[in-house]
Amino acid sequence: MNAITQPITLDVSRNGTIRTLADQFTSNTTFLKELLQNARRAGASKVEVNYVDGILTLTDDGHGITDPQVLFCIGKSEWQDMDMMAQENPFGIGFAASLFAADRITVESGSWRLDADTADILAFEPLDLEAVEGQQGTRISLIIKDALKEEKQPLCEEKAQELFAALAQAFPIDILFNGELLPAPLRQQQGGKALEAGALQGCLVPVTEEGVLQRWNSAVVIVLQGFVMESLCSDFYFPGFSAAFHRNLPMKAEQRAINPERLSVLHLDSSKVRARVPDRDQLIDRDAVYRGIKEELLELCRARLVEAKANLSAKMFIDSFFHRCQNWGMMHLLNDLPLPKGWVHTVDALAAYGENDVFEWGDEHIQPNAEVFLANLEYEEPDPLSAVCTYLAATRTRVIQNYTQLDAGHWVKANTLDVYANASSESYGFVVKATPIEVLGEATVALYDWMPCSVVICEGISLTPSDSRFAAVEVEKAAVYDCESKTLLVTRGAEQGHISDMLLALDTYGESDEKDRDETLLDKDATKIYQLKILHTSDSPVAVLQQHLSETLGHLAQALAGKSFTVTVDAERRISIQ
Repeated sequence: MNAITQPITLDVSRNGTIRTLADQFTSNTTFLKELLQNARRAGASKVEVNYVDGILTLTDDGHGITDPQVLFCIGKSEWQDMDMMAQENPFGIGFAASLFAADRITVESGSWRLDADTADILAFEPLDLEAVEGQQGTRISLIIKDALKEEKQPLCEEKAQELFAALAQAFPIDILFNGELLPAPLRQQQGGKALEAGALQGCLVPVTEEGVLQRWNSAVVIVLQGFVMESLCSDFYFPGFSAAFHRNLPMKAEQRAINPERLSVLHLDSSKVRARVPDRDQLIDRDAVYRGIKEELLELCRARLVEAKANLSAKMFIDSFFHRCQNWGMMHLLNDLPLPKGWVHTVDALAAYGENDVFEWGDEHIQPNAEVFLANLEYEEPDPLSAVCTYLAATRTRVIQNYTQLDAGHWVKANTLDVYANASSESYGFVVKATPIEVLGEATVALYDWMPCSVVICEGISLTPSDSRFAAVEVEKAAVYDCESKTLLVTRGAEQGHISDMLLALDTYGESDEKDRDETLLDKDATKIYQLKILHTSDSPVAVLQQHLSETLGHLAQALAGKSFTVTVDAERRISIQ
């Protein structure tokens, strides 16, 4: 077989490359970052940006560009500092991004000047250079395309300064916009904590009373090569954006007022962490990089929490760092401290499907004591709630809602009944038995959407919890459903509102996400039981019956005028009228 000797080499179509290059940039303002970076790399101490009538001009005081051809050679950059070249991974196509954003471009540097339409440049037309009087630095002027100047676009007159303010936040050299120096509160300073991925500056977690009282933020702003990449929330999970800093957005006035020393900024080491080109707004191996960052930040924060606890009062530590302990796996630091007030409540009235429940929260944290608490009580469980909530309201027993998040060694664990953990498939974790005291009367009534239900009228109700650590109590003004006997217990002193709450603990009365509760039926059932209570507690049953008939049959008074009837109730509770 004869071999083919024709040589084959890699070839690149420059026309095709240019046609597709514009689509590689995910942001139409990438060129601004590249122009600013070029000034920094040229050793400039500042960049003056002027934007008037759609013409953008950037002037720097760097060493300038000796070879203009470098600007228009994709894949090649002019680098004066070999150390910078090693650290920043130059790609050489950043300046090309400006060709797609402008109709015309002018560049002056040293002793030469170039002025050309970008369409001619992209068509590979020869470009003429003009000799000028030598000057330090570089000036680049762009006549911005109309599409970028339209309303709501990044380079409209109203938003241009905001855009550059965002780019200036962490930039290492000064940026002036139309003569105004833009703030750079996130700029890297000397020192800082050395991490594997870069240098961390800022307090991260204050450990003194003075530090806590100042404004601080435990979110960490991530910066690469002078530009904010994103911001990790206080739990360091990503992607996340803190309230104070958002990628590609400038800080608001009140955020700029925060003392920069109270902020935490991680300046990534560009020799270890690389950005994805051409935009450089995403990290290569982003997930792996942020996992490593999170691990280091957590270790630092945990050590700072230990130091803060040693320096601060218990109240200040809880108020300032309770949620940080949750986020950073340090709940054991709270084991010997007061229980946060926001985690404990008492019930002030009977709870009915979360609507009529009245929770009271304490004003102070709860100091370690021998009090017995309940935890993880679910107020949506209907059967036991009538008696349970009446008991809680009568005894002011305190309930912990986020109990499972506390460390196993917390002092309150020894004094708490965890309803959820104590429950079984056969029984609820905390049951209160309701027993009538001195029964005054019994009856069977038919209620809305129910089978006929037994009602007991009594002087009082004895409430006995299933756990012996909770003492029994007697109540004289309540309406309680006893789930064991399936009986409605109503005391002499109960009001109609107590009865309504009891019924709502057992039935929705047609209420759903799409439908309101049937208040008419609820009121009808509550009135029926309330009148039964009056009948059995009144000294004059005749007066009660007369009142009841007047209320329910008043509309028949004219038709019944002059008539008389005899009402008889026999031993079997059957009613006959003659």
